[in-house]
Amino acid sequence: ALMARPFDLELLEFSGPAFPLFDDVLSIRAAHCSAFSATGANVMAYATGQGGAMGTSVLELFARDGTQQRTLGDPLMAQGFEIGPRGQFVALSMPDMQIGTFDIWLYELERDLSTRLTFDSESETLPVSSPDGQWLYYSQDPYGPTAIYCHRVSGAGRPEAITAEIF
Repeated sequence: ALMARPFDLELLEFSGPAFPLFDDVLSIRAAHCSAFSATGANVMAYATGQGGAMGTSVLELFARDGTQQRTLGDPLMAQGFEIGPRGQFVALSMPDMQIGTFDIWLYELERDLSTRLTFDSESETLPVSSPDGQWLYYSQDPYGPTAIYCHRVSGAGRPEAITAEIF
């Protein structure tokens, strides 16, 4: 279960008891991580399921009180996702079944529209948004050491290498 607990930013302490938000949040215990993302714009995304197996998921939009508002797009398979800082998009790393790699896609919440951002022959995974929501950072693995790249969310320009191969 994904839990929440009120926090007072001025006092820097908890201001209430913890409570459950969602059950069945994908948790990969061996990696000590769970699959969820949240923004200051009161938007949250999470993947459901068990273990490390990748399956088909749906994106669902919920109100703050936990009621489901709508399902976004078609069922999909994703390896890593990130919500834009103002809740305007969800960045997803999804498979290209033709060549067997992953690419970054943007799902615009307001327009209910998916757009492919990367087209390289390597896999791009683990998207992270810049604080202003203008850039996406992601890892690229050309079948060996990984490097970090960034690309404008608008799709303009070419991806830029941020780091050399790091491992």
